[in-house]
Amino acid sequence: MPKTKLDIVTRALRKIQVVSVAEVPEAEDAADATTILEALFEDLKDTQELSLAWSLDATPDAAFLPLADILASEIAPTYGKAGPSRSGAIARLRAYHINDDREQPWTEEEVEADDRAAFY
Repeated sequence: MPKTKLDIVTRALRKIQVVSVAEVPEAEDAADATTILEALFEDLKDTQELSLAWSLDATPDAAFLPLADILASEIAPTYGKAGPSRSGAIARLRAYHINDDREQPWTEEEVEADDRAAFY
């Protein structure tokens, strides 16, 4: 089920322990984080060359946690907190976005070569 901006904002604030699991963000915190999320989303499309075709109110489940982590890393200093790795979150978002278009299945020779390489 697609996630909304508020879902992403809430997850980010929980990640940096500004909001507990049982709480919802205060209106001011949610509004500030939403503004930053919208800017980050546009920035990701421009600087990371990602063609993110969905809206923030219909974020795919697979992109939900990476986006929340990117937001958490951005807003954490505001609250005097340490945030998650931004580069790691961007890598996870890129992995979701960029499909693995290699041909499958591999040949038996390729599997054996992979097994031999894994040994070393």
